[in-house]
Amino acid sequence: MRLKEIRIYGYGKFEDYALTNIRPFQVIYGENEAGKSTILSFIQSVLFGFPPVRQTNECRYEPKTGAKYGGALVLEVPGKGEVRIERIRGKSQGDVTVLFEDGTRGGEEALAELLSGIDKPLFQSVYFFNIHHLENMHKISGDDLGRFLFSTGAVGSDRILEAEKFLEREAEKWFKPSGKKPLINERIIDLQGTEEKLKEAKGFVQSYQTLCRRREETGEKIRRLRDEMMKIEEERLKKKEWNSFVPLLRERKELKENLREIGEVPFPEDGLSRLERLEVRLKAAEGQAERLRERMDRVRSELEGMEPDPFFLEHEAQIVYVYESLPVYRQLAERERELKFQLDGLDREEEGLLEGLHLPKDFPVSRWQIDLALKKRVETYTQRRHFLQMKKRELEQKREDLADKRDEKRLLIDRLKQRQLPADRKRELERWAGEETPFLEREYRWTEEQLNRLKNKKRTRNFQLAAVLSLSALAALLFAGKNPWYSAFAILPALILLLLALPEGKRDLSERRRWEKRKAELEARLGGFRGNEERILQAKEALEREKELEQQIQREEIRLEQLENQLLETEESLLQWKREMEENWQEGKAIMKALYLPEHLAGHLTEAFRTVERLKEIRAQKDRFADELGEVRGRLEQMEAELKTLAEKGSPLFYRDYVGTAVSLRQALNRELEKRREYAEKRRKLAELAEQMEDLAKEKEAAEKERSALFREAGTEGKEDFIRRGKLAETRKKWEERLKDIESRLEPLKAAEDLERIHDIPYYSEAFFAGLEEKRDGLKRELEQLEKERAALDHQIGVIENGGTFHERLAEFHQKKYLLREDVKKWAVYRVAADLLQAAMKRFKEENLPEVLRAASRNFSILTGGKYTQIFPDGDQLAVLRADGIPFFPHELSQATKEQLFIAIRFAVSDWNRSRRIPLFIDDSFVHFDENRLNHLMGLLREMEKRHQILFFTCHKHLLSFFEKEKIFHLK
Repeated sequence: MRLKEIRIYGYGKFEDYALTNIRPFQVIYGENEAGKSTILSFIQSVLFGFPPVRQTNECRYEPKTGAKYGGALVLEVPGKGEVRIERIRGKSQGDVTVLFEDGTRGGEEALAELLSGIDKPLFQSVYFFNIHHLENMHKISGDDLGRFLFSTGAVGSDRILEAEKFLEREAEKWFKPSGKKPLINERIIDLQGTEEKLKEAKGFVQSYQTLCRRREETGEKIRRLRDEMMKIEEERLKKKEWNSFVPLLRERKELKENLREIGEVPFPEDGLSRLERLEVRLKAAEGQAERLRERMDRVRSELEGMEPDPFFLEHEAQIVYVYESLPVYRQLAERERELKFQLDGLDREEEGLLEGLHLPKDFPVSRWQIDLALKKRVETYTQRRHFLQMKKRELEQKREDLADKRDEKRLLIDRLKQRQLPADRKRELERWAGEETPFLEREYRWTEEQLNRLKNKKRTRNFQLAAVLSLSALAALLFAGKNPWYSAFAILPALILLLLALPEGKRDLSERRRWEKRKAELEARLGGFRGNEERILQAKEALEREKELEQQIQREEIRLEQLENQLLETEESLLQWKREMEENWQEGKAIMKALYLPEHLAGHLTEAFRTVERLKEIRAQKDRFADELGEVRGRLEQMEAELKTLAEKGSPLFYRDYVGTAVSLRQALNRELEKRREYAEKRRKLAELAEQMEDLAKEKEAAEKERSALFREAGTEGKEDFIRRGKLAETRKKWEERLKDIESRLEPLKAAEDLERIHDIPYYSEAFFAGLEEKRDGLKRELEQLEKERAALDHQIGVIENGGTFHERLAEFHQKKYLLREDVKKWAVYRVAADLLQAAMKRFKEENLPEVLRAASRNFSILTGGKYTQIFPDGDQLAVLRADGIPFFPHELSQATKEQLFIAIRFAVSDWNRSRRIPLFIDDSFVHFDENRLNHLMGLLREMEKRHQILFFTCHKHLLSFFEKEKIFHLK
């Protein structure tokens, strides 16, 4: 299948737009908001319908100017030839018409058959590429990337992976084998607890008083053990703290003995450092003085023979001025060349324009008088002509559209009339629909209800009479032994009730017979129509449809008449257009006559008038350029004479040409100025060196005096004696600082011990602490056992105090078991669906995946330049094989290689079903690739071009270098 043309009536920013002659590999380039996304959305809308009005995640691109919404695609389909698919505004997704090459038409069913059952999600998953697909892949974690690519190999997207994850998540919300939070896990735990309580309720045999007494005894043992453990821990911590101070105590004792032995050592503060700095100053001063003497001798020798030439120093200002005027001279010379070139160009342009107007070369251009009135006439003529041309296209297009709509409407009316019922069939349906069977049915049911009411009334009266007679007989038996009259009075009420009931029974019997007669009459009338209720209902529905069809035919005939009237009006408008076009042509010939131009150029009046205006501009420019050329030439000659005079003052050989002479003079001046600067610099440098020699002599003398004063302060004769005393003083100072630090760290111990009285410092071994810890651990184990016993006793007592009866817990157990069973049924639904999906994936993996992976492996090898050779399944993931035989999972690859893997699989999926050769649409999916990867990708795309048409949309100009110019279409 190949896309040949795109015609947009109105969609987003496009109105009456056409993209024709689409190539097998078509590149569509445009900057941002040029309309690339709009065209892609239009193609999908024509193929699969406009997006719903209330859908928020996809734009409908309805035109804002009221243009006709929709458009058409022209496809080349194997076996069917050229097919035109048109979709315009209509029902929710629009009205679609498929026009085949043989003239037959179809609708949505024909379009679905043409696309081989491909729907919009499948199209976007397999045949449509954009940058969002790669960005979505970036968000997938490393563990899921292989499963994502496996799903992409199945249907071109991650829909299977999303479905599988959804089912797993829903199943895990109900149950996890090792979980606690899911509802089924919580119910199982709760049910187990209830079962334990049920068992405990059966087995309680201990008395409540015995359990309470044992709990009190256990609590007393626990308190005693805790006190013992606390005493052991206090002793252990106290001994540990003492051991931490032992090294400090021993070092303190040793330092005090050393200080007593060394005694006091007087020495200047920081004496050794001060002596070292003075020695460094003396050595540095001596070395620097030697270097200064060498530099002074070298500068004196350089000063000989450095005096500058006096000519250049006297004329320095003139030479500088001439050199700085070089840009002006060059600009004037360049301007002279430009003016000559422009004059030559204007001459040639003037000659060409006169020839284009069929005028002689010596035509007097000044003869033309261009005023505002003439310009207005030309502008009015041009606008009117353009308007008339546009009007003609609109009227012809309108006539064609109206004719097509009229033919379609006639065809529709014919089809509707063919669907009408024959007259005899309609009369038969009207007879059946006119029966009153439903009313007779309702009356029949009412009659049955009345008969049932009378039967119920009779049974109730018989029951009441029997009850009264029974009570009267019982009373007669009770009073028979006392007095016979009592028995007569007991039977009397029953006899009275029986006499009253006889007339009432006769009335009910008469009413029942009347209802039974009415029921027989209704049964007779309904006999002929029983069992035909469905037929009557169908007759009414058929007549209702026939009525709607007649109304629709009337509406369509009215619309047909309106279309024919509009078509007549359009024809009249075309005749009026011809008259207006003739008037416009006469006006054009009159304007050409006013401009002294041939009448046959009236069809190109706008271009001719622009040429006339340009010739007037050329003549004015030539006059201005000639005047400026004379001025420039005069200034150049003046500057050259002034420079020649200056150069000959220095030497007759200096002058050559203006630029060369000015540069030579400036270079010579720079050399003399540099000589003068260096001469002055050398003299200044010599004076500075002499001053530095004097400063060094003073510095050396001051350092020697400071060193003698330092020796006297320490009471030493020389350097060696001073250093020995200084080291001894430093040692004593370090010992004192260390002793001070130890005293501060021993402050916590001083509060508990008198350190001066401690002579023998003990140290507790690890064995001592191990014994304490072993004793403590034994007590801890015993305490833990007692805690468990007390907890068990508390639980048993609590069960006795708070627990219900055995039957109550048994009912609670069965209720929770029933709830668990119902939740398991809900969980099983998701679990079975997940298993079925996995079975389908397994079947695809065994039957179709090998073929897809072979093609994907070949694509991946091309994209990576042979670095990776194979893609193969590893469980429910995919893995790749590098050329050196090392396998990798997708999450171990670089980001760019992951994208190449995704593209290789998507291309393989689009090739998998050979009966669906749908064009591939690529929207800037490869902008993150470097040049090497792009080269490999373009090679693969050229190979895909043999099997698929490719439409490549991009806003990146550097990508255009990969394609031939004839394949590139520029969106404006």
